[in-house]
Amino acid sequence: MKKRTLLRVGIGAALATTLALTACSGPAPTSQDSPRTGGVLRYGVDSLPVVGGLDPVEGTQALANRIVLAQMYETLLTVDEAGKIQPGIASAWTESSDGRTFDFTIRNDVTFADGKPLTPEDVAYSISAAAPNAPDQLAGFSQARVADGGKVVVTFDQPNGSFLPIASAWSGMFIFSKQWYESTPKDERMRSADGSGPFVFDSWQDGVKLTLKKNEKFHSANDVKLDGIEWVQAPDNSTRLAMLQQGLLEAAEVTDPVIADQAKAAGFVAGAAPVLRNMSLMISAAGTPLENIDVRRAVSLAMDRDEIIRVGMTGKGESALPIPPGDPRKLEQNPADAPYYKHDLEEAKSLIKKSGLSDISIDLTYAGDINAADVPILEVIKEQLKRVGITLNLKAEAWSTISAIFGGAPAPSGLIMIPAIAQSDISGYFAPTSGSVLDFWGENPDAKQARAIVLQMIHEPNPEKRQKLAQQATDEYTKNVLVLIPASRVLGYEFLSTKVQGYKPDPFMGRIHLKDAWLQG
Repeated sequence: MKKRTLLRVGIGAALATTLALTACSGPAPTSQDSPRTGGVLRYGVDSLPVVGGLDPVEGTQALANRIVLAQMYETLLTVDEAGKIQPGIASAWTESSDGRTFDFTIRNDVTFADGKPLTPEDVAYSISAAAPNAPDQLAGFSQARVADGGKVVVTFDQPNGSFLPIASAWSGMFIFSKQWYESTPKDERMRSADGSGPFVFDSWQDGVKLTLKKNEKFHSANDVKLDGIEWVQAPDNSTRLAMLQQGLLEAAEVTDPVIADQAKAAGFVAGAAPVLRNMSLMISAAGTPLENIDVRRAVSLAMDRDEIIRVGMTGKGESALPIPPGDPRKLEQNPADAPYYKHDLEEAKSLIKKSGLSDISIDLTYAGDINAADVPILEVIKEQLKRVGITLNLKAEAWSTISAIFGGAPAPSGLIMIPAIAQSDISGYFAPTSGSVLDFWGENPDAKQARAIVLQMIHEPNPEKRQKLAQQATDEYTKNVLVLIPASRVLGYEFLSTKVQGYKPDPFMGRIHLKDAWLQG
């Protein structure tokens, strides 16, 4: 094995932060010598943690959960702004040439919030607990065991190219206390925490706010200026902007581009650079007309993606393949050249006739409480499908209801709108055929070849070969219409009061640098 304290993952880098992230619009931050205060930073969000809550294993699917968990837990490795993996809980590591064995040296100066030292046993336990929750990307996982010299050895039965990217992602694999996890009932784990991160859990008022306080046991506690973070739930974008204007929040996320323009005009500082993320319509085909490949192809051909972007998104979008254009690992391919991406009403009608089905009706479920800004987009799609004789029924549900699928609940309809979030590993963008919780294809033969390619991608350690497999998987996705991607749009914007200083945004809206912020007095 070759020892590494710095490893370039290349195409498979967890968070390739080579995007222009450090540039923030609005007033320039004050000098490091400016007066700083502690206090609690109030951050407005559309949703507090949903299914799985704060459980560091069960609650890692939804973005709302991950953002809060990332303030309280640390990861085995980290990644810098150049996309290079750096030490985290592990101070150094080695990997075998066959991609099956990983050897980590664990730091001995890290303490959990309850005062107990973090040990290699905790690390091995955390990895072992996380593996079953990612049976697709951590396929072939054999064991994580403690070795001599404060080390943890992780082995796979087959090569695995996804493990290091996942282990270094801010939203990937959290390290937690074995003793706490085993002694705390499941329901209590969802509403408590024992991590080694900069903040600790304080309180949670359902539908109102979730409060964290500074972790005095954090190994770099002297560098944390905030006394805490208060995540304030306000589902409506306009409400969050109004709260910013009234001084009731110091920071807020905004998902509506119109409200984002208003926030910018009002003088609030832009945080995270807006990055394009796919509007993914996941397909649960069984028992619906979408089980017929000709119907799926007709739906895709009936979509005029240029019109969707121009009318439904007021021009603020981009046509996209499974890997969104906002990710530097995207394919060098024009989506317009992908099978069934062109707009062709006559071909769509011909395919519907070929399917032998008539009076086709499809239900599409979306989160009405947090995706209201997407309704114009869905209405455009509804009218487009109507032109070829397909009825699209839009059904609004609470995000908490839809997100239950991340816990294994059945899909609520034939189509489910789930805006894609950044994936720590490139294979994550192909989750609908990877055996994950978003894989609803079952034994449908249309997805068989794509699933085989995605699994091969997961096991392949070579970055160049993984990229070629990503292209093959994309070809299968578009040829068989295994997921519908109307377009890509900005997932969200972040705006800050000028009181917030020292905060450096990250590309994927993880808010992982809030620990570096302070409130100007």
